[in-house]
Amino acid sequence: MAKKMTTTQSLLKDLEDFDKSPESRGYDLRLDLADIILRHLDHNGWTQKKLAEAAGMKPPLLTRVIHGASNCTLDTAGRILFALGIQGKLIEADAVNSPGTTRAKSVAISGSKIPNPAKIARDSSKAARATAR
Repeated sequence: MAKKMTTTQSLLKDLEDFDKSPESRGYDLRLDLADIILRHLDHNGWTQKKLAEAAGMKPPLLTRVIHGASNCTLDTAGRILFALGIQGKLIEADAVNSPGTTRAKSVAISGSKIPNPAKIARDSSKAARATAR
């Protein structure tokens, strides 16, 4: 049992050390992006394949982004968010690390729904055709 506790304590220490590393901030951002994508896929009733096509990328890349396994560029993230009709923005937020420590700054991805340009174009085209009749 003592060996198991040592292993558990070692894992907890590794997690704590990772959380204090610069790499953890990038991973947190990737997970935030994945969360936004998954929520909007569900809301829109889209498949990953449909989103990949709308974003002009191959489905395996989108899958890696969603799983947090790909350190995608901001351009790639922007294409995905644009395809979902989301205006992405990095915001700086205050976060408290633990009681008695100073405040640390963190960055999060926020997304707000914007009108989908493709839908606007389709709706405008439909309205123009209806008016022409």
